[in-house]
Amino acid sequence: MAAGLLVAFALVGDDLLRIIGVSLPGVRVGGGILQMLLSIDIVFGHPIGPGHPAGPRGDDDGDISVFPLAMPIIAFTGGVMATGLLRAVIATVMLITLGGLVAAGSVQRWVGHTATSVAVRILDILLAAVSAEMILAGLRESGIFSRGR
Repeated sequence: MAAGLLVAFALVGDDLLRIIGVSLPGVRVGGGILQMLLSIDIVFGHPIGPGHPAGPRGDDDGDISVFPLAMPIIAFTGGVMATGLLRAVIATVMLITLGGLVAAGSVQRWVGHTATSVAVRILDILLAAVSAEMILAGLRESGIFSRGR
């Protein structure tokens, strides 16, 4: 599903953003905020994944690909921006991601639940920092810091 979203954005994303009047800095700021919120949820241990309602009605049918973990992390923010800028990397990134997802169960069994939980929280702190950088980069690119000087 994430690969399909990236391919669709590669084909029509620039035109779609132009039609609705959204700039790349706007995508960076909005995507950075969403990514930051997701990383905060994970760091503080809020449950994410199947079995936890995705929306107010909980109509995600237990499919992790529609839950706010797979799509934003794999296909949104950096992925959408990279797709718009570097269309040729989609297949490579998706293959690497697929390899990581396939190996995840084995790696988790090998290192254990506690080590996995600690690693996830540490990596999410780094994700929060990346999110902050995306927000700051979007604000800088928008020219908001240079206006009125």
